[in-house]
Amino acid sequence: MQHRVVCLATGPYLTTWADCIATHRPYCDRHLYRYDLIDRETGPLHAKWQKLAHCRDALEAGSGHILLIDADARINPPAPPFHAVVDATPEADILCVLGRSGRPNSGMIMFRGGAGSVAAKFLAACIDARDTAVPPEDFVTAEGENGHFIHFLKREPFASRLGLLPLTWNNTRPPPSPADYVTHYAGKPMRMILPPDHPGYRPPKIKGAKARRMAPTAS
Repeated sequence: MQHRVVCLATGPYLTTWADCIATHRPYCDRHLYRYDLIDRETGPLHAKWQKLAHCRDALEAGSGHILLIDADARINPPAPPFHAVVDATPEADILCVLGRSGRPNSGMIMFRGGAGSVAAKFLAACIDARDTAVPPEDFVTAEGENGHFIHFLKREPFASRLGLLPLTWNNTRPPPSPADYVTHYAGKPMRMILPPDHPGYRPPKIKGAKARRMAPTAS
């Protein structure tokens, strides 16, 4: 069973995060992984749900372990082979890092392949419920899947098969560290630290008196 890395990047994401995406294939080449870059919508599902269906179908077809990673996540040279992490955590079928909110972040998540894993069932449960709103405490974005990840990871049989990884595997908190395996530019706090000429850069918000001093005056 070949292990694989899966990434979704459609439309402007392909160019905005080209520098991060460019780090994925070398990582796969180093560890002999298959790399699946989904760069277009091919069916009725929204692209963010399409990547889950892709992983589900691969697992059901007998894939090895899968690392699902966002386009705005950079895999750094120190990153070890993710399949070794999954193999070393036999009690977990789904492995992830807690984000800034203290909830699971779906920007980098590992799924165990093989018989007995609940990973494919977890993905199917999320997809089947995609049109059902999650409770407010689980909500992230209207169009995304992260809220459903959070919601279903609280429920059995998935909750007891969840493994939490250290921040180095999905660092969403500035500043990045040279020890990070994955640096994930999710949200404004991380995007504010990008170079200003990066297409994903978000400028800091200017507040209060400073904003008033900088506001243009009428002429």
